[in-house]
Amino acid sequence: ALFSAGALPDEAVRRYMARFAADSACGLDVRDFSKKLPNRGGAEPPAWVRSCPPILVVGAEQDAVVDVQAVEETAVFYGAKRVLLRGLGHDVMLVPGWEGAADVIGEWLADLPGSSAADQGQQKGSKRLSR
Repeated sequence: ALFSAGALPDEAVRRYMARFAADSACGLDVRDFSKKLPNRGGAEPPAWVRSCPPILVVGAEQDAVVDVQAVEETAVFYGAKRVLLRGLGHDVMLVPGWEGAADVIGEWLADLPGSSAADQGQQKGSKRLSR
């Protein structure tokens, strides 16, 4: 339930956890990882950030791994749009409601300059999202 915000039945959680077991053979030192995260410290973004392609930062409201503050800080660092998916946890793609995340990405891609949807001025709204 930690990663799914309680949205998955126990049997599904057990099935997914069995699949994830192989990934767990390698640990992640979160303290060390956090020290290496980029931090602008109020300064201008580095040149490589300014040359990045368009970026969308998507977070999940009930994510127990990456909190809302981290999502917001990431968006600020990159100067990117931030979208927060309501009612979802960390493993968005595994739980009911994943379609909302797919819609967010699809709508964002469609709105990028040069996309056919953006050129035609089409926009779709989704009630599952907080922008």
